[in-house]
Amino acid sequence: MAHIVILSKGITSYLNACFAFTSDLKARGHHVTFVCAEARAKDQVEKQGFDFRLLEEESALERARRKALPRNQPIYKRYFKRRAFIRAYSPLHKHRVEGCELDALLAELKPDLLLIDSELYHQIIAVATTADHNIPTLLLETHFAAPRAPGIPILYSDFVPKGTLWDRPRAAATWSIALAKRHARFGWERFFYAGTDRISTLRALAKKRGFDWGENVLMNQWRLLTFRHVPTLYLCARELDFPRPMQQTTDAKSNAAVGIDSRAEIKIENGIGYYVGPMVMLDRTETQTQDARYVEVMQRLADKRQGQQQAGGKERPLIFCGMGSIFANFGYFQRVIAAVAQHPEWDLVLAIGRRLRIEQFGTVPDNVYIFQSVPQIDLLKRADIMLNHGGIGSIRESIFLGVPMLIYSHGHLDQNGCAARIAYHGLGLCGDIRSETPAEIAAKINRVLTDDRFRKNVETMRTHYQAYGGAGTAIRFIEKMIE
Repeated sequence: MAHIVILSKGITSYLNACFAFTSDLKARGHHVTFVCAEARAKDQVEKQGFDFRLLEEESALERARRKALPRNQPIYKRYFKRRAFIRAYSPLHKHRVEGCELDALLAELKPDLLLIDSELYHQIIAVATTADHNIPTLLLETHFAAPRAPGIPILYSDFVPKGTLWDRPRAAATWSIALAKRHARFGWERFFYAGTDRISTLRALAKKRGFDWGENVLMNQWRLLTFRHVPTLYLCARELDFPRPMQQTTDAKSNAAVGIDSRAEIKIENGIGYYVGPMVMLDRTETQTQDARYVEVMQRLADKRQGQQQAGGKERPLIFCGMGSIFANFGYFQRVIAAVAQHPEWDLVLAIGRRLRIEQFGTVPDNVYIFQSVPQIDLLKRADIMLNHGGIGSIRESIFLGVPMLIYSHGHLDQNGCAARIAYHGLGLCGDIRSETPAEIAAKINRVLTDDRFRKNVETMRTHYQAYGGAGTAIRFIEKMIE
């Protein structure tokens, strides 16, 4: 059996998507090892029964950079700390250009196949240019392929096409504006960080390794870099995207050989990728399900529902609000609590993440339950609506479990675009996280809870998700690569 190594960024939703198919790979006798520079990922990976290896030097340098440059520091303050930024970024720049930590680890692990998170640009370049390894490689992308196409906005945009003549120019404008801002920022960062910025580091690595940047890299797609000649598996459903022209580029026989419907193939300027379907591991190990307080609260909510049903009343709606593990917005959480306080017939479970403390919220209404984190799969099985930030992981799991959504995007990366697609397909509503009042939030929650069209649309999309056959398509493609 094969040894498969996954180079991961270590973000929770990315890991969960991988667990959905790696668990099947393990069951089929393959050995799977996760490699990551994020130490916090170790616990998640090992709880699922996989080996974990930490890129120790990279991890230490990243921790030092974060300590020197706090994440919540206002952007304008950075311009007064140029030297501090250069000092923080220089060790990472040198390590990534000249270091051989990954080379040494791959030589030790001797994998038969590499699966690399599509955002790990320097690792992709390093692997692609290390002839000693010569390891078959696939990229993993948890988001849409989202190539540029007429009438389709860039994934950063919250623009929802409406089927009018204005769709094409407005969509084209979202691309032009976003790419212009990107290139202007790159130019400024190259000067500001004195060549230690991300793009300068990647170009320096490519030059040192003899990697032809112009031939292999695209910078005009929604991702920072898109690699032309490395196949990509999209762990997502094409049906959740806006309708776009089909792009079939190979014959049906080659697709059938790995069990891929030719409609799942997508081409981006000589680069080939495949939609292998949304990955959700419904039975993954979630330690919070053993938390005594969580168990007690779930039992209390179940008793409330049962008591109300026995009294002949309507079932109490359960609202789940989780905004990801990275961002925290105390003011928004307070407004959600205030919205639910107006409706004692609702219950709210609020997951605030690791950046806030429960004590900060003081006394809350009796129908509000606050946790640092919750077992998302278990809670979605019970919930009637999920309030989330537009992250593709939460969206994927909500659809898989038939839960309509109310999305308040942070505006980070794909979140606006994901929210726009939820609105387009009628899977829920979107709101403004900065300005909406408790009354406006409560009105939107009530609309999603009472309008059956949202749940019916989610069920339709769920059917599309299930048609991909779980992890089966991804497994067939991966095993074809290691034959």
